[in-house]
Amino acid sequence: MFISGVSTVSVFGAIKDVFGTLVVVVLLVAFIRNLPKKLGADFDTLLDIALEDWVETHKNMISLKDPRNKRDIYIKTDVNNFFGAGKTGMGRFALIEKQNSALKISFSLNKSLFFGHNGEKEDIATLLKPLGEKFQLFAQTKYKDIASVKYEVSKSNLILLLNDSINTDKDVKAIMIIIDDMYEAFLVMASREA
Repeated sequence: MFISGVSTVSVFGAIKDVFGTLVVVVLLVAFIRNLPKKLGADFDTLLDIALEDWVETHKNMISLKDPRNKRDIYIKTDVNNFFGAGKTGMGRFALIEKQNSALKISFSLNKSLFFGHNGEKEDIATLLKPLGEKFQLFAQTKYKDIASVKYEVSKSNLILLLNDSINTDKDVKAIMIIIDDMYEAFLVMASREA
């Protein structure tokens, strides 16, 4: 190589530069392929995907009444059937709706989940009120920085209205944490009452 005027050091330097460029090109291609997945999905799509995954993970107790509506989530009313595949009633667990730029999550308390299917004729709103107040206190304490919380006695609904404009994947994660926490709280209270 010395004879033709090219040194061995120059050849190795050129090879190193070519490989360095190839590594940069490969990384750039990988980055570009992943970019549309992250930036192309809007908030609603990300939330629906997260809810669908969550429902699938908790399918022993949770289901969707209508698979096309990922935001209307139902729960088995018999917690004793947690591991079983037997027949049980279903009641609404959560309904997630947009309100302007905010998000409203309504958690429904139903008599069958917390007090069974007994034939008592006691007023349901009166029966569920102490339980609703416990859930309200739990949610107010846990989510005071991100949501306003109220319990509607007449409808037996615990309403969480997220404060800020929600539109990022970080917000989706926060919503899923809320839903998972409330699911656990529902199971704990239902098993205590069962």
